[in-house]
Amino acid sequence: MPGKSKSRNPYEEDEHPPRLLRSVVIYMDVLGYTEMAQRAYDTGNQEIFLRQLYEALEEGQRWLSDDDSETWPLDRNRYALKAFTDNIVIGWPVRDNAESELGATFSMLTFFQLQMVNHGFFLRGAVSLGDAYVCR
Repeated sequence: MPGKSKSRNPYEEDEHPPRLLRSVVIYMDVLGYTEMAQRAYDTGNQEIFLRQLYEALEEGQRWLSDDDSETWPLDRNRYALKAFTDNIVIGWPVRDNAESELGATFSMLTFFQLQMVNHGFFLRGAVSLGDAYVCR
């Protein structure tokens, strides 16, 4: 996961062993990643490409953790984000009814995707609801 997050992994709390929690789970991947990585390799710019991807993820994650609303149905400091190569997984345990949390997820994803697009990375993916465990 990029950088140091303010969030603690809710799936691995100190007083509990790792556990499944009813969660909103987002899976995304970067469109055209293979071609971008190959172009970076061909031009000797692998480190620049990695830094651009890292910075995009950092900015997106900063937005996810910016808790500016007391009424937000998702606890912005209780999620887990895992990124590897061109894959991104985010898990938020549900605390109320899943309806409000799913709606909030789509709003948050809009801004997360905007941060990624601003850095040249377009995403596609899926949102699901169910029991999940997301490790760090």
